[in-house]
Amino acid sequence: MTITSLSSQINVVASGPVLSVKFKRPDKMNAFTFEMYRSLTEILNKAEKSDGVRVVVLSGMGEHFSAGNDIADFVSVLEEGGMARDSDAAIFVDTIREFSKPIIAAVDGYAVGIGTTLLLYCDLVYASSMAKFRTPFTHLGLCPEAAASHIMPKMMGRARAGEWLLLGDVISSEQAMRDGIITRIVDDPIGMAMDKAKFLAGLSPKALQDTKKLMSSNNEVLRNAFDQEMIKFAECLESDEAKQAFKQFLEKQES
Repeated sequence: MTITSLSSQINVVASGPVLSVKFKRPDKMNAFTFEMYRSLTEILNKAEKSDGVRVVVLSGMGEHFSAGNDIADFVSVLEEGGMARDSDAAIFVDTIREFSKPIIAAVDGYAVGIGTTLLLYCDLVYASSMAKFRTPFTHLGLCPEAAASHIMPKMMGRARAGEWLLLGDVISSEQAMRDGIITRIVDDPIGMAMDKAKFLAGLSPKALQDTKKLMSSNNEVLRNAFDQEMIKFAECLESDEAKQAFKQFLEKQES
């Protein structure tokens, strides 16, 4: 499987039928850039079509899974043309949502923003006891993305989802497991993820894909939820609260 535009911020290693994909910005807590979104989309599209890939494992290099979007990169993209429904970030969400093969995530350290919401599209999620989860959209003057506003209330109930999406609390591994975000708390998330990936790779690909499809929410419902979120997200981006939040965040980084 050849990736023509692989970002230096992504590390891809094929171990037989298991494709390991690592976010490779440890100095930035693996915060996502739009370059990373483009590479991840191509990786998933190629893996979807490759008979040699049966399972994908996602993890972060270093101490953290992902700190979410790189705000400086995010702001520069907004200045160039805004956050359209066909942006690289939105296309990545569409791609991971529709990916038919098993995806396993190994989480350590922080999983923030998209670092948490992408887990909603993973089939198994193993996390360390030190992992912390947070969706601080309202703190940035924003609304949720990746159809999290639909999935989380359905998954854990509206009241529990409010801690994630309204309060933007830091959530422990224990609560994340109770709320259904992660599968299990383990000492070695990446080791467990790879072991389970190798096991799944030995099973019938058709049976796995059929089972995943039957387990998944209707893609059209999720896409419509994401469409509505993106409309509101774009409106929020124009608010004084969001602009001030981004400004304060960047000033804090520079100081």
